[in-house]
Amino acid sequence: MGDLKYFLMDNALKNKGEYVFVSDRFKDEKGNVQKWYIAPVTERENEDIKRSVGFFDGVVKDNVEKYICKLCVRCVKNPDLNSVQLQESYGVFGGEALLKTMLYAGEYSNLVKAVREINGFDKKFEDIKEEAKN
Repeated sequence: MGDLKYFLMDNALKNKGEYVFVSDRFKDEKGNVQKWYIAPVTERENEDIKRSVGFFDGVVKDNVEKYICKLCVRCVKNPDLNSVQLQESYGVFGGEALLKTMLYAGEYSNLVKAVREINGFDKKFEDIKEEAKN
């Protein structure tokens, strides 16, 4: 039987997040592209997001799209999508509305891809199993 100590919270590796490229349209005074800081969510947070969009009531296209957007908003730490100042500058209310207003379609796709990756959705079970063997 394995040793439980490796599974204790203090021993679990923590993915604190990372800076990702989303768009080249947001630059500082020196012209440097501003990367977005994203962090993963726990499965408990993920379930809360799913419930908030009625995901468990029957999966329909609208639920999936709302879920993905809410997941992105929850994962983005910088810029602060819940900032009233940022929302007012785009004339919207709420993080989801802000995200869909401030990003072009391809930029939104870049963010979704990064959020999927940081949360481990793009890892195949077989790949994870192979990593564990090595």
